[in-house]
Amino acid sequence: MAVAAVLLNPFSIKMSLLLLLMTVTWTADARIGFKKDLSMEAAFPVPIRRDAGLPEGHLRPLGYQRPADSPADELDGFPDIRVFYHGYSKQRTPVVFRNALKDTEVFRNWATDKYLKDTFGKMNVTVVTQRPIFHKDEIKRTTQVMKVKRFLSEYEYEDWYISSVIPQEIQQQLSLPTIFNCGVVSRYLQRPELWMSSGSISSKLHSHHDHNLHCVLFGRRDYVIIQNKYRYNFDFKETYINSGEGSSPIDMENINVYKHKKVKETPWTWATVKQGDCILIPSGYLHYVHAYGRSISYSILFSPTSDTDEDVDEPPCRKGTANKLKPMSEATFTWSYDGGKTRLANRRLDGVSMRHHLMSLLRDQGQIYFEKFEHFYSEATSWARDAPSAQQVFNILKEKIVNIKNRDKKRGLNYITRVDIHQLSDDQLQRVATILNKPNEGKTQKDRSKSKHEEL
Repeated sequence: MAVAAVLLNPFSIKMSLLLLLMTVTWTADARIGFKKDLSMEAAFPVPIRRDAGLPEGHLRPLGYQRPADSPADELDGFPDIRVFYHGYSKQRTPVVFRNALKDTEVFRNWATDKYLKDTFGKMNVTVVTQRPIFHKDEIKRTTQVMKVKRFLSEYEYEDWYISSVIPQEIQQQLSLPTIFNCGVVSRYLQRPELWMSSGSISSKLHSHHDHNLHCVLFGRRDYVIIQNKYRYNFDFKETYINSGEGSSPIDMENINVYKHKKVKETPWTWATVKQGDCILIPSGYLHYVHAYGRSISYSILFSPTSDTDEDVDEPPCRKGTANKLKPMSEATFTWSYDGGKTRLANRRLDGVSMRHHLMSLLRDQGQIYFEKFEHFYSEATSWARDAPSAQQVFNILKEKIVNIKNRDKKRGLNYITRVDIHQLSDDQLQRVATILNKPNEGKTQKDRSKSKHEEL
């Protein structure tokens, strides 16, 4: 009886369970929990129904509140570069390019996590972790930099996904979509971004100030696409003042239609994108993405351009250039990724390249507001020591503008126009370029080793 009493003692039971848990935890490569369901068989768009007298889509994901208006346009493969620019990019038309990718080697090699861990395991990437805030009807997302091998060991269990500028070594294994081989869009590429997740996971409803070409290597991605004019139906918040992009704080997996009444009034189009497909989400469009399975994809963000830019109607690409497959690493992007930090790819700016960066930052707008320049400058100098303030540098660009004080007073904001950028002197541009090029600490270890070798 005494032995039985000890065995049934609640404290003894708790201690036994704790010891068992610690034993499992200490076991090599042991993992508590269950792997996510990698099924990709989900109905989309979903049939709309009313549950127990509740409004359509109450406490359901976005897309359950009203039927979709139509699917996005579709093409078989990528079109001619000029057709892509004039027919879709310039017109801001969402479109899916079916079977556009020809990355057969990547489809074969990247099919297993082992290859990714063995090849890229020691590299840093940016990872997003998320958790719901139930009392606020929102999702909290945080970012951290971690090794690829750590992400791969955890992502099948945790609510994590990679959202990172693509390191150069990974770019070398991915092909550049042929619509970026030449032409005006090829000179306004901002950044390539890698995405990877496991199981069913969704994004915020968000928009970019750049066009976004998103291509799927593995898995499935469903898109809800909404015109920018409906953004305030979702309590839309700009990333920063005058950013031209932002997101909704609402949990798109669990929408309270009593609280957010205009959601069910919002028209939307849809698309399902699978291996080898790409989709163009134009600048400003809101989009909500639901990924399924072992999902790996990448985005290329590129700036909208204006008809006043002198190279829009340039001659056609040289013979053989337009359809040639080449690695993504051969493209010229504004931003690169170095050891877990995003930085300017060109670290030897001059007046010409500085003007190009300003035109790229301007996009197809009439002016660059200070807040947008400040965001660009902060990212470009995040590695620098004792850099001048963004306002000091912006003032260099405004030095010779006529009646600038009256203009700022009238609008209440600092800004420079497209005309101002074209009229900037070589001296002004070089002074700003010099600030962005300094100091030498901005060089990578590889750059420093190369410089030292050249000195020897």
